[in-house]
Amino acid sequence: MIFALNSDRVVQISGLNDPLLTRISDCLGSAISEFTPLSQSTSGPTARISCGEDQYFLKLSSNPDVLNAEYDGLSALANSGTFRVPKPIIVETFDTTTALVSEYIELTERRSDYSRLASSLSALHSHHGTRFGWHRNNYIGQSHQVNSQCDDWSEFFLNYRLIFQLEMAWRNGYSGNFQLLGEKMPDAVGAILKDHHPLPSLLHGDLWSGNYGFDSRGEPVIFDPAVYHGDAETDLAMMQLFGSPPTSFFNRYQELNPLADGWQLRKSVYNLYHILNHLNIFGSSYRSHAESLMKSIFREVH
Repeated sequence: MIFALNSDRVVQISGLNDPLLTRISDCLGSAISEFTPLSQSTSGPTARISCGEDQYFLKLSSNPDVLNAEYDGLSALANSGTFRVPKPIIVETFDTTTALVSEYIELTERRSDYSRLASSLSALHSHHGTRFGWHRNNYIGQSHQVNSQCDDWSEFFLNYRLIFQLEMAWRNGYSGNFQLLGEKMPDAVGAILKDHHPLPSLLHGDLWSGNYGFDSRGEPVIFDPAVYHGDAETDLAMMQLFGSPPTSFFNRYQELNPLADGWQLRKSVYNLYHILNHLNIFGSSYRSHAESLMKSIFREVH
């Protein structure tokens, strides 16, 4: 079995006695009896491994910082006690390959208990930090995510979310009308956020429809985080970007944690960060979406 770790490097798993699997077995304290390749994630290949009756989720990467950041994020979410999260078990680097082993959770295709999802997310957001940001930088998909801590939400979002992605896009060659619009965004977004003073909530950070699901008992599960302390609205905004939960989810969340006036406008601002990130990762197919969002945001303040 051959896995691509990145565009330049692959790792080959020759079988259950492969040296990499043997070293993972040693860390787990139990021999791997079954190895089933799964999907290729943004950080690297994944597999389900079995050690007798116990099943685990394995992710491999050539970048140890990516999986160390994921271990940190999963631990923070699990320690909040608000969601079922694949419990991280080990993260170890063997030669030039890093392995993250976590609890394996079988998800059901049936998505139904959105009221419970809303309750869990509201509970997660009730865990507050003292400042915006996080104790370490991490990753949003394949992109570096800077989490330098700030006392002011507007300052944090502008510097470490919006401007960071805009400058990356300009370095990637997106100029012309895109750059002209982008140069107007810091002032426009600053005007929208200047009177908005949320508490620094614990966030999943990358909560699109592919990063949450339900287990066989209907309990909501979240994974693949990009954790930091920020405005709770950012998680809700992204949940509407790539496949939205039903209205009942948002109604329940609002009952538990009412959103401040102006939420719909801030949703566009917060999702611009993710669209710019997709532009920087996946290319020009996201350019028109980014430009459309920037135009709508600019119109709101002029």
